[in-house]
Amino acid sequence: MNSLKKEDPTKFKRQFSKWEECLKSAKCKTCEDLYTKVHTQIIAKPDRVKKAGNKKPTKTVVTPGYARVFKDSKGRKWIRHFRQNCEDRKKTVQTKMEAALKAYQAAQ
Repeated sequence: MNSLKKEDPTKFKRQFSKWEECLKSAKCKTCEDLYTKVHTQIIAKPDRVKKAGNKKPTKTVVTPGYARVFKDSKGRKWIRHFRQNCEDRKKTVQTKMEAALKAYQAAQ
């Protein structure tokens, strides 16, 4: 790493730029110093604390029924159709027929 820094600074910057940023942020001069610093911190506090990541979006039912509309916590909506049983299908057809009959009778 040091020899490349002396020979070709542009190549060094391309290859080790992230290492340089890491060393500067940790206030270390060499990778050995960084390793010992990290190692002492791990020994001092060995418990691993899990980082809070992205939570899964929670979905809620917007309109219930056989053609349910779902909405998640990110604002996306989608429809999911469920199968009807025979009795429910007959009831919906019956109500549609009654509504059509009333509309027909009101038109005359």
